[in-house]
Amino acid sequence: MPQKNVSAFALYQQMKNTEVTPPEKDLTKEGGDNDIDAQKKGNKQTSTVDKQEDGAVKSVAENKNKKKRKSVAATKQEKKTVVAPKKRQADEAKTEEANSDAKKQKPAEEDKSCKENGATEQPKLAVSNTNATTKEKSKKKKKVAPMKQNLPKFPSFPQLTGDSVSDGKAAFQWLINPISHKTFFNKHWEKEVLLVKRDPSTFINSLFSMKEFNEILKSGKMEYSVNLDITSYEDGERVTHNPNGKAHPAVAWQYYQSGCSLRIKNPQSFSPSVLKLCSTLQEHFKSMVGANIYLTPPGTQGFAPHYDDIEAFVLQLEGKKEWKVYRPRNADEVLPKFSSNNFTQEEIGKEILTTTLEAGDILYFPRGFIHQAKSLPDVHSLHITISTYQCNTWHDVMKELLNTALEKAVSTDVEFRRGVPLNFLDQYGTQYSDEDHASSAGRVSIANKMADLFNRLRQHADLDIAADQRAVSFLHDSLPPVLSKDEQSRMVQGVDVFVPPKKSTQQPTIKAVEVQLDTKVKLVRKNSIRVVVDTEGEAEEDCVRVYYNLENPTVYHAEGKKYILVEMSSIGGVDYLLENYPNYVQVDDFPLENDTLKLVLAHQLFEHGMIMSEKKLKTSTLPLADN
Repeated sequence: MPQKNVSAFALYQQMKNTEVTPPEKDLTKEGGDNDIDAQKKGNKQTSTVDKQEDGAVKSVAENKNKKKRKSVAATKQEKKTVVAPKKRQADEAKTEEANSDAKKQKPAEEDKSCKENGATEQPKLAVSNTNATTKEKSKKKKKVAPMKQNLPKFPSFPQLTGDSVSDGKAAFQWLINPISHKTFFNKHWEKEVLLVKRDPSTFINSLFSMKEFNEILKSGKMEYSVNLDITSYEDGERVTHNPNGKAHPAVAWQYYQSGCSLRIKNPQSFSPSVLKLCSTLQEHFKSMVGANIYLTPPGTQGFAPHYDDIEAFVLQLEGKKEWKVYRPRNADEVLPKFSSNNFTQEEIGKEILTTTLEAGDILYFPRGFIHQAKSLPDVHSLHITISTYQCNTWHDVMKELLNTALEKAVSTDVEFRRGVPLNFLDQYGTQYSDEDHASSAGRVSIANKMADLFNRLRQHADLDIAADQRAVSFLHDSLPPVLSKDEQSRMVQGVDVFVPPKKSTQQPTIKAVEVQLDTKVKLVRKNSIRVVVDTEGEAEEDCVRVYYNLENPTVYHAEGKKYILVEMSSIGGVDYLLENYPNYVQVDDFPLENDTLKLVLAHQLFEHGMIMSEKKLKTSTLPLADN
């Protein structure tokens, strides 16, 4: 039975003073995820202030009330329920107790569903095969939840070591635990669904909570469509209810109260823990890692069935949610380059997996796999979808390769600069593609010429340049590294500046760091820089570009690509740091011609946050010029 609407102000006041908890019952429905696209859209900031939010909320509620009018008898029954809450609670307790007994007498049906629907062997970890003795004990103590002895425990997040390569792999292993890295990439990556059930009693949610969701809303920094979506899926219709302008908690929670799902499109811009996870994982994938947060009222669904163009990892954080996953409908939809439109239930076929995710469970599905999800009737759902590998295919590499090959070919091979024959338009085109023209001498001659040009083009294809261009795109897309306090203390961020009060007679000072020849340094992150020979004709003579992401904003493409120019004679020092990562090396060991070049390069990299010292650097206090 839908819950009556509560005033937005009353709900908001309650959430200001207490930890946020979802309402017991709600109205709409929720489902799938497309995170990197949502992140990209969510990171483009606007400043419009909405003045029509309350009317929009009322419109949603009115539409839902029209669809769900109650009979007079049902209304009377509802009033009786309100009048006698204690009796209703007692009845519900009895029903819940009976259901609990019935469940304990059945085998684990979820695992059976996985087997019958073609799920991989890993979901077998979800089976809770308690023995007869355990079952009998559970019956005697009905108030105690059944023990899930065969489920693996949820692991603690690994302690980061400062080696971004091993840290990235360890973070990914944490995500899919207890499935091994090798097993995942051999059997599941871009191939099959993976479901890992874990003991929810061992899950400690330190990643993102409903309380943090509310705190972000209260910050006043979120805007509809930019950072937050309000959606519903009911009677086969997917609707986005976004007002214009800023998202205010009172209005957002009233939408939730009326049965709508709330989606944060770029939580890494607001949540330090989500930023840390995504930033660490991108070192492993060497591809942008994005995230979305989905909050769904009980018994509702917010998205229609669809597939995405990303590899998706769904981690349940709170509550429960039932997921249905379907194979791609045909070969053309396997590993698609673009996300689908919304499907009807009749278009998607039979599911290969139906499962209910609880806190700590993980579900992976490749791009192209259709999916939809709905929260259970008695509990809300909060989950995060971590996504990666959007536009990171051989097609994307080939685009870079062919574009650069053509530019190189036209500048060095005269055959690419010759004009097409006068009869080209008389030989090729739709109107000349029929059988009568297919074998004409003119078409054959032109076809032979094109074959020769393709052969010549292969000689100009430079995969190194294409790889550099892909790497630069990744650095521009990616999040900045999350630095520990210890790391910052050994970087340029740790340099102190003292600015005295206005009435003070003290002079402003700076603690200047002294990077010396015997200073040991290393790169901050292995995959946070890229040495690229200038291909755009803008670099100074005898210089190369070193691109980096260490100063990137957490907002997607809010700023341009970042790079510094390094003299060609000094680039050997950068290569030396890359080759020796994650080890520290002395500046004096840089393979450069003289000490001056070594110190100049070390200071240049240090000032842009690309290297850190093994120990805190010695400082000397210098006065700042009084402006």
